Amino acid sequence: MQSNQEHLLIATVEDADSPAAWSGTPYHMVNALRAEFARVTVLQTLRSVKRPLPVLMRLLRGQAQRPLWMSAPTLRHCGARLRAAVSEVRPSHVLSISSQHLIHAGPLGCPTYMVSDAPWMAYKEAYARYEPLPDLAARYARLEAQAARDLSGLIFPTPWACEQARERYGVPASRLHCLPFGANRASPLAAEVLDRQIDGKPGRSLNLLFVGRDWVRKGGPLALEALAQLHARGMPARLVVIGCTPEVPQALRSWVDVLGFLSPAQPSDQQRLEQAYRAADLFLLPSQAECYGLVFAEAQSWGLPCVALAVQGVPGVVVDGMTGRLCPPDADGLALAQAIEEVLASPHTYRRLARAALQHARQATTWSAFAAGVRSLLMGASQP
Repeated sequence: MQSNQEHLLIATVEDADSPAAWSGTPYHMVNALRAEFARVTVLQTLRSVKRPLPVLMRLLRGQAQRPLWMSAPTLRHCGARLRAAVSEVRPSHVLSISSQHLIHAGPLGCPTYMVSDAPWMAYKEAYARYEPLPDLAARYARLEAQAARDLSGLIFPTPWACEQARERYGVPASRLHCLPFGANRASPLAAEVLDRQIDGKPGRSLNLLFVGRDWVRKGGPLALEALAQLHARGMPARLVVIGCTPEVPQALRSWVDVLGFLSPAQPSDQQRLEQAYRAADLFLLPSQAECYGLVFAEAQSWGLPCVALAVQGVPGVVVDGMTGRLCPPDADGLALAQAIEEVLASPHTYRRLARAALQHARQATTWSAFAAGVRSLLMGASQP
């Protein structure tokens, strides 16, 4: 039962009022936590501090190499704002989404936790082939680790991220907590409707769905290789691509439908997105780097088995052999095609995986389950 003494202060540098910020993660997280705690106060520090030297360095080196959010004035400002908020509202607990507010906050006088998809440097190293490493990366990682060691606990959505925190921060396992994130755009259909749809799949041809903005990092070229292998092995298949507009080789164009970016904020786009999920038999996203992969949770909420690579945090969302199949990180198109064939080995196999994916989405990867886990963690730790 909720208590009036349960007052959670959430600090974030994202706009928690916007479903578009960080794919909607702070928005859905904060709303779910509001339903769990008697009182929630949100501190949003949305703008970086502009000082002459950081601005000059940014102009000389470029935004990616010298981001203002990483500058010392901005981090000191974030820490000062958090200290002031704690002094003013006197919360029972503090939860910081990512680490920016914690770097220079110091002791806050109440249990303080951080939630993120991964330690910052673990994320940057995982995405090193696709995103530049800022000049201040090593410094920021060191400051984050120092702040993390003083926290009451750290919350990550996957075992991979927890292990990265243990190694990089030197934090004991007792202060690391794995709570999967929820699907930001879960299927709105009732479970029984989805269950009936599963009974009718797959049809005579296989419908594959790919959803991702970064075609290369999300493994788009590898997905095309898998599609070609399926046809070479006598399996008719189509691939629907949402989120980007890649150049598809001429030989594959008759098997690929590129829908481009569809905005959930636009009713017509949202309808096309839902139609694509309903028509799909299987979700194929062989990401080369992925700290979590909310889109897998969203696909599973439609009862879609997933085929992906076992990179970074993906095994924390897709359960190999239960909600889909995971291939080794260095798998090629043939290996992916074979994994797809294993999912489709028989109608019983496919429907078992599809229903397990749906059950996993309904029970494990929801924001309500995440928020309930946070409340249990925070309030349990507060008991004498």
